[in-house]
Amino acid sequence: VSVLERVVGPDVQILNVQCRNYPAQELEVAEAHGAYSGWHNDRGYGVLSENARTLHVVVIFTFFDVDVDGGCTAVVPGSHLMYDKSPLLGAAPPEPNQALRQLGMPGAVAANLRAGSAVIFDERTLHSALPNVGGTDRCTITTRYAPFWVKQTVSMVQHFPNIFAT
Repeated sequence: VSVLERVVGPDVQILNVQCRNYPAQELEVAEAHGAYSGWHNDRGYGVLSENARTLHVVVIFTFFDVDVDGGCTAVVPGSHLMYDKSPLLGAAPPEPNQALRQLGMPGAVAANLRAGSAVIFDERTLHSALPNVGGTDRCTITTRYAPFWVKQTVSMVQHFPNIFAT
């Protein structure tokens, strides 16, 4: 907890927990449809204020060894300090078939993890799940830690209208 307290502050809470399964993809499918996610940060887009502070820290724990072929998470270290990320992201997200070249992002580092380990990063950090072409599903638990005063306000109905359509 001391690492989280240094980044988030003294009153740390669990903001949310997500259990995810990233199914293995055939190479052709990954090339056609891309990875689970493209490059993004969890704060949103646009130019951040120079005074923007960390609102939450992301911890992704893996149950199995995972490497680049297994669809590990990749991050751009230091990108949380970039107030304008558009020079890296460009005007539009990459085409899905560029997913296999996601490590071409300047400064990107793959978080190759051993079973039972985790990658930790600031929510402003650019990150991406790489395509899982390793032949085995990748299971993770993502936990977000935040100061006590931050509350999740995402409307699942608004963000996923197709799932909740009547």
